[in-house]
Amino acid sequence: MSRPGLTLIELLVASLILVVSLTGMISVWAYMINGTIITDERAGAYECARLVLERARSMGYSSVIPTTSSAPAPGNSVSGWTSPHLLGFRYYDANIQELGGGSNVEAAALAAQPANARYYVETTFGYANVGGNSRPDLNMLGYSVKVTEIDRFGVIPRDVNKRPIVSVQLQTALTEGGI
Repeated sequence: MSRPGLTLIELLVASLILVVSLTGMISVWAYMINGTIITDERAGAYECARLVLERARSMGYSSVIPTTSSAPAPGNSVSGWTSPHLLGFRYYDANIQELGGGSNVEAAALAAQPANARYYVETTFGYANVGGNSRPDLNMLGYSVKVTEIDRFGVIPRDVNKRPIVSVQLQTALTEGGI
């Protein structure tokens, strides 16, 4: 004579199937949340780079060119000069609000990093005297923006050569004659 209901073995098997299913669903959910967080951080880094690049574009070539005698020699050289209108490095928070910066990238390692900084942005310039003295409107200024995401412990991740690990890099060229 059999009684209606479930045996202990049937309950254990049903429980095991339920646990395996829920574990799989939870791991997929955690993976998706992590992917969303990474995407949001990359979007923030891209937005920082775009803001800095658009600021340089809006100022134009004549505002960005160096005003000192330390300008590089003509011919596609990477410069060691700075412009009084642009910063060599800057920090942004998670809301893409600028927290400060400076003109010398080497000084960034020594400067106090703002406590709530989320992004570290470096800008570099390259100068090319394509037109020579006869066509100064063809001279180009290459402008590169590199963004590094600062981890949750406030540390800028660096590679083996002590350079910041870049999340996003954007570049443009400014000319005296316009784009």
